Amino acid sequence: METVSVRFEKRFLQDMEQVMKSHRYATKTEFIREAVREKIRDLETQHALQRLERAYGSGKKDKKITDEDKIIKEMRIASGAVTPIGTRLYDVEEFAKGKVCNEEAFKEIAKKLGVE
Repeated sequence: METVSVRFEKRFLQDMEQVMKSHRYATKTEFIREAVREKIRDLETQHALQRLERAYGSGKKDKKITDEDKIIKEMRIASGAVTPIGTRLYDVEEFAKGKVCNEEAFKEIAKKLGVE
């Protein structure tokens, strides 16, 4: 593991410590790591949505991605990839509908599928 030094203004650090305390983070390292992971996930999600918009977009260049665009409206899931006929998992597909398309949702879906 590599060490990275970061400097914060005193007031910012006080605000961060207050939030850490209210959310029960044991160390600044734990808090900062989680914040960085969350930022990386957000950027990856935004990038994936931009790629989808370019590939399947409405053609309007000024269209912004909204929270509504991040909702799973339909999903097809099947098991039996190595068998001649796959089996659709309708209950899991229904479970996925309406969820926000993010890592947490896919973890919930994976758990429903028995994959962890």
